Amino acid sequence: MKEIISGAAIAIALSTIGFSAQAETFHRTNTEIGYEVHVGDNPAGKTSEQVREELLAAKANKKEWFFTNLNAAKPGWMVKTEKTREQVAHERDSVTPEEQARIDEIYNTGA
Repeated sequence: MKEIISGAAIAIALSTIGFSAQAETFHRTNTEIGYEVHVGDNPAGKTSEQVREELLAAKANKKEWFFTNLNAAKPGWMVKTEKTREQVAHERDSVTPEEQARIDEIYNTGA
């Protein structure tokens, strides 16, 4: 299952390269690597001054800036918990077969 998902992700990533602005930079070739890079072909991007102005305009509205950039959820490994390792292991081991079947049905569909 993991191979199918990762293969699909790679296919999507490779297909989006063809539609991106940098697609003109990479040219397909019949070589081992499969492409050549032509840096002079890519379109000019924004200047650092333009980016700085956009950033200042975005920061002007503090509430919007907070909700879009600073209020992101923390990853699981950064969240502090009051439970000990033993308590978590006990919870894991005390799951009833019915509950485990329900969890398997939710997370292991189609496998």
